[in-house]
This record gives sequence, structure tokens and C-alpha cells, in this order.
Amino acid sequence: MLLHGLSHHCCVLQLAGQRDRVCAISVEATQEAALEGMLRKVQDKWIGVELTVKQYKEAKDAYILGSVEDIQAVLEDSLAMMATISSSRFVTGHLSVCQMSCCRMYYPLHVAC
Repeated sequence: MLLHGLSHHCCVLQLAGQRDRVCAISVEATQEAALEGMLRKVQDKWIGVELTVKQYKEAKDAYILGSVEDIQAVLEDSLAMMATISSSRFVTGHLSVCQMSCCRMYYPLHVAC
């Protein structure tokens, strides 16, 4: 028991000397977790999105797009959220995912405009 208490005491003393570093790691991990949550929200928004098509006049095999207002709203929200994520200084591990997702979302919007 005495050895366990002594090793615990030494460990506490070593951590006390690293307080600033431990706090910085904790803040970074917390911020990364928040960014991952935001990224999951973006992904979850797209799960239920459907592209509606309508038959074009009397043509048998010709279709046109229905309303895209809902899709455009989700796209704009997603782009705003992805811009927030990618501008964070804590995005380091997820930057390539954010950049690729932004490109995939931005390109169709840019072409449509």
C-alpha cells in the first residue's frame, strides 16, 4: 500500500508540473469533439433529403426536377456549418474531410447559380 501511495504521489507531482500542457490538451480535445459533433449534424441533415422528380408533360420516359427549395436550404446551412468547422484552429485532424465535403457541396451550388 505504501508503494502505491508513493507512486500516486509522484504521478500527481509530475502532472502538477505539466498543468498548462494538460489543460491545453484538454481544451484541444474538447474543441475537436465539438467539431466532430457539428460534422455529424451536417451528415445527419442529408440523410432524409430526397430529390423529387416529376414526369414531363405526357412524355413516357422524360422527367424534370421538382422543387429544390428544401435541398437548397439544407445545402446553404451545411455550407455555413462547414465553413465554421474548417475555419476553426482545432480542425487539424479533420481538415481534409471538411475541405472535400465543402467542395462537393459548393460545386453543384455554384453550377446552379
